[in-house]
Amino acid sequence: MPDSVHNQLVFWRRWLDLTVETLTSHRAQLDALNVFPIPDSDTGTNLLATFTAAASARSADAAELLTQAAVAATHAAQGNSGTIAAAWLSGLAQEPGAPIARALQNAADKARAAIAEPVDGTIITIAQEAASAAQDNPEPEWAAAVAAGHAVTLTPSQLPALGRAGVVDAGARGLALVLEALAAAHGITSNTACAAPEVNPVFAAEQGIRFEVQYLLDAPASEELVERLERLGDSVVVAGDGPCQVHVHADDAGAAIEAGLRFGGLSQVRVTVIAQSPMPRRVVVSCVQGSGLRDMFEAAGAVTISTDVGVAELTHAITHAGASQVIVLPNDYQLGLVADSAVEVARAQGVGANVVHTHSPVQAIAALAVHDAHRRFDDDVVAMAEAARAMRWVRVFQVTEYAWTMAGAAHQGDFAAIVDGEVRLLGAELREVCEQALAAVVGGAELVTLVTGARLSSDLTGELVRFVAQRWRYAECQVIAGGQDDALLLIGVE
Repeated sequence: MPDSVHNQLVFWRRWLDLTVETLTSHRAQLDALNVFPIPDSDTGTNLLATFTAAASARSADAAELLTQAAVAATHAAQGNSGTIAAAWLSGLAQEPGAPIARALQNAADKARAAIAEPVDGTIITIAQEAASAAQDNPEPEWAAAVAAGHAVTLTPSQLPALGRAGVVDAGARGLALVLEALAAAHGITSNTACAAPEVNPVFAAEQGIRFEVQYLLDAPASEELVERLERLGDSVVVAGDGPCQVHVHADDAGAAIEAGLRFGGLSQVRVTVIAQSPMPRRVVVSCVQGSGLRDMFEAAGAVTISTDVGVAELTHAITHAGASQVIVLPNDYQLGLVADSAVEVARAQGVGANVVHTHSPVQAIAALAVHDAHRRFDDDVVAMAEAARAMRWVRVFQVTEYAWTMAGAAHQGDFAAIVDGEVRLLGAELREVCEQALAAVVGGAELVTLVTGARLSSDLTGELVRFVAQRWRYAECQVIAGGQDDALLLIGVE
């Protein structure tokens, strides 16, 4: 960046003009690339509108010019990408006269802070890569532009939605063009062009209706507002220190507007009908053994995978579940460790994932019963985990080889019952072990769930149902034909 005040003014003025020129010539390409967070083909249009407003600033002072540009962009920002870009520009203007490397870092920080649930492989990734490359570089504008162009090419591997559609991220590509203009304003040519293949038409097919809601709020941003908007939808961005530009994708446009009215007056209210992405917002992936259990979980909306999986297979299931947010139910202690590793890999690829550590399918049934995809992701995970922990569980199986357990020596052919994670019961008679297991956990429970394995007879199942009815008159007993081979009987009590 030039040293003199006059030259800085010329530099920033030229950059804003070049940015508008660049975005104008690339608008159609950016619109065509737009598949995330929704395929509504408007990223180029929104970025151009935002920076056109920024370029209307006309101060004779360099610092004031950037401040005016940031305010104008915040007031005029359109769409998800435009609102994030306005926040980025606000960060760029945050520290008047700062070296360009520090200004770019401020911009990256401001853009990430404006997003309720940041996702890597998008515009914020490019902002950070550019800022990092500019640090301690004698040509920071050039370094930022080159790093941004390279980072854009990696976005399909970071965000599964882009990989499936065969495109780079539109917002990321847009910011790379903005940084290319920054280098050009400094007299450096940096071509960050990247291929813009056609979007997969199946991926971009419309499924349902949602609303993009945007308005200018005459009050500072607040965490409470962000939380309210997150409960209503996604793609929440709040940019500016007051007034602030608010953006959200929601099913209920009126509720999104009312959320803002709680905090101040609104202007420039825009509500646009958008095509909903075919990618579900949130999916549950459950490790399941047994056709009956598998059918039940899938009927409840979960994606199922065999219990005989490693990290690679489970990671593939998470990243190809067709969702930006995935909750994993391992249903086994050892699989819980596998799930932890798989989730870490999936997060690195841009999927928001977490594990609810269920140790038995009956705990997963309880977790699924309270699953709500309209809740905030973290709140949903907590609610499911609490429901799972509240479910006491038993696994009855036949011993295949000698082992020493908490209940004593287990010999081949014996029947054993794991109660809440420990082998507590052993016996030679299956019915006796099952009844003892029920007696150990039912107590004052209201609901007893029996998940029968493939080798448990219908006669014994009937006897166990009668045993529960006779001993605990106020407990309801439900039977699920799980069909699992690894356990004769699973018991859940709540």
